[in-house]
Amino acid sequence: VVYQDIDDVGRPLPLNEAMVRDVASAVSVDVFVAGRIDSLDALQSACALAEAGVAGAVVNGALREIDINAALRLVEQAD
Repeated sequence: VVYQDIDDVGRPLPLNEAMVRDVASAVSVDVFVAGRIDSLDALQSACALAEAGVAGAVVNGALREIDINAALRLVEQAD
C-alpha cells in the first residue's frame, strides 16, 4: 500500500505521521509513504516510521533537492 495525503486539488501534503501509523497498524501488507518528502527532515520523519511498520518511502523528484549521500545515510541508520 502506498499512502499519501493530498489536498482538494490533488497536490501532495506533508507526511501525516499519525495517519500513517494508523494505516500501518490496520493492514497486514507493506505500507510505503509518499508525498512531500522534499527535505532531509521529511525523510528522517519517514524513516522514523519504520518502527510503526512502514516499509519504505517514495521520494521521486525530491532527490534533486536532497543530498543523495545524506539521504542514504539516513535510510541506512533506520534499517
